[in-house]
Amino acid sequence: MSYRIPSRAPNSSQVVEELRLIADADELDDLALRRLERSARALMQADAECAHTVLGAIASLQRHSEEVRNHHQIALRLSGHSAQAYRNFAVSLGELGEMTESFRMALKALDGAPGDRELLQTAIAHAAQSGHFRQAADLCRQWRETSGGEPFPHESLMAMLANAVESGEFTENGAQRLLDIVHEVLRDANVRVVSGGIFPDPTEPRTFVHELRVNVFPEQAVRLNEELADRIVSQADLMDDPGFRLVPMVIGTRPHAGRTETSA
Repeated sequence: MSYRIPSRAPNSSQVVEELRLIADADELDDLALRRLERSARALMQADAECAHTVLGAIASLQRHSEEVRNHHQIALRLSGHSAQAYRNFAVSLGELGEMTESFRMALKALDGAPGDRELLQTAIAHAAQSGHFRQAADLCRQWRETSGGEPFPHESLMAMLANAVESGEFTENGAQRLLDIVHEVLRDANVRVVSGGIFPDPTEPRTFVHELRVNVFPEQAVRLNEELADRIVSQADLMDDPGFRLVPMVIGTRPHAGRTETSA
């Protein structure tokens, strides 16, 4: 999910574009990040809000949690707590794997501009990624209201997840704790999520798979899944809630030389 950073100085847009290219790459370029950090700091006098937002984004890519919060809090103050500043904070927190906090920031962004469909889309995505499935379904209904009846692309999935909670298949608290463990494992391994999502399991009714595609070799993904399973088993109550109704799966997307397939 990309940043939306207002540019108020001649060099700001170039710095923002450099950030986009680095953040969208499957593998981080440490040298490019250091160059971008120097460019952002040089921008401080001319466009402090942009500079602090970019520095917060860089800190999230480097897994520096305290710096993320410091820079985005300053950017929020400089912007007058604008909706886009809250959205950018949410994106950085999501990069860190702080999913519940990122969802809170996404909601604050939406509160600042209730009819903004891009902010609504961000809030829906962060609601689902953080395990707030009923709120995700409610936000999908808001999407319909603001789009002349057009359904959100994943509205049916959000409804299925919300129904699973309401019918007692699992609780949101259990799902949120599980997702927290998933991101904790990835943070500890210093692994970024390239893409992913929650999908119905075609082989098991009322069961969902949470896929996380990461830029590691398949055998490394196997070890991450083993570590994830060990941590889940160590929390005995998670075996009951969500149990096997919500199953996380890390998938390695980095092929070996001469191969193109991916596997978990």
